Amino acid sequence: MLLIVVPQSEIAKQWKNDCFSVFGKSTQILMCSGFNPSWKKKIENKLYESAVEFKVIIAINNTFARDYFFDFISPYLKRITMIVDEVHEIGAPKAKEKLELLDKIPKRLGLSATPERMRDPEGNSAIARFFGNQVYYFSMREAIYPPSGDLKDRYLCPYRYFIHYSSLTPSELDRYRELSAEIKKYYSPDQNPESARAKKYDHLCRMRSMVIKGSEDRLKKLVDILYEYDSDLNPSVKDTYSKCIIYCNTVKESCRIYTMMRELDLNVVQYHNDIKNREKILEAFGTSTFFRYVISIGCLDQGVDLPVCDGAIILSSTSNERQYIQRRGRVLRTNNGKKRMAYIHDVVVTPYNYEDLVTEKQYLDDLESNMISKQIRRVETFIDDSDNSAECETKLLDLKRILW
Repeated sequence: MLLIVVPQSEIAKQWKNDCFSVFGKSTQILMCSGFNPSWKKKIENKLYESAVEFKVIIAINNTFARDYFFDFISPYLKRITMIVDEVHEIGAPKAKEKLELLDKIPKRLGLSATPERMRDPEGNSAIARFFGNQVYYFSMREAIYPPSGDLKDRYLCPYRYFIHYSSLTPSELDRYRELSAEIKKYYSPDQNPESARAKKYDHLCRMRSMVIKGSEDRLKKLVDILYEYDSDLNPSVKDTYSKCIIYCNTVKESCRIYTMMRELDLNVVQYHNDIKNREKILEAFGTSTFFRYVISIGCLDQGVDLPVCDGAIILSSTSNERQYIQRRGRVLRTNNGKKRMAYIHDVVVTPYNYEDLVTEKQYLDDLESNMISKQIRRVETFIDDSDNSAECETKLLDLKRILW
């Protein structure tokens, strides 16, 4: 029996289709997710004789962490082969507790482009104890540029990377300073991550990152990007995307962007947790030539397959490696060899106007320099494997020179 654990329902459906492709359409698959809301009631009423009626069970993380699901599979642990997709998610507090009860499962495989959990040594340890050491690594460069030299072996398409700059307003910078001062009070390198002090520290860090992710100037920069790179707004542009994800920060901001883009007569859909019929929205975006943009907050950060999408505009700047690597991955699927190039537009937030910083009309203190330094790692990662790395390196050098 194969048990597949995934972080969300959309990914569960992708695995279901893959299982049908591998094992055949007649395969008995139990979906323990929102796509099959009646499954729990059927288990409680014992309408299923046992878990082994099914060749494949696919469960989302929230279900996997429930006692009733554990009770359902526990008599058959020795017969299970377990695959956990986006394995970093299984290190979350409730899910990792269940891992300790599953030692009898003989075959286990964890999959992730970003297996490390940020600032969570206990979660990382739980994952390592259950799955063991890394057994296989496939680099981004190998996926884009196969060692064989044969493009038929290409798993991801090449991409071009574009850096754009926006700045904080004076009030946003003041707020960033206030929160940084509070963060210093709660920082301790040896504190227990579950302690009240550590949770307060994490909360303040999230609030400070929201200042950057939610800065007002990014939306003005989005308009600039659209006027320069959208083929409807700029018919002369040649090297650009056909379908694009816009990553933003909040539902409120998503609605603002939606309104703004409709005023530009651009066809766009929103995709976030508050939206109903998300599956149909993705299907419309993927199959229709009418919709060219989808605005997302976090739902498309990982795993969800959107092979037709060849563009990303990242407004929600982040220093979280897992998040930005996963976002890049959404637009690099080859779409059965049809996609030749992807385009990633990344908005870097600086404390002051970028031109003033480059021309030395404005200098940075340590706190302001640190704000830029945190984003440089993301920029370097994106540049490393990009098709236009040479021209990007010049911009990166200018960015680093600001810090000297």
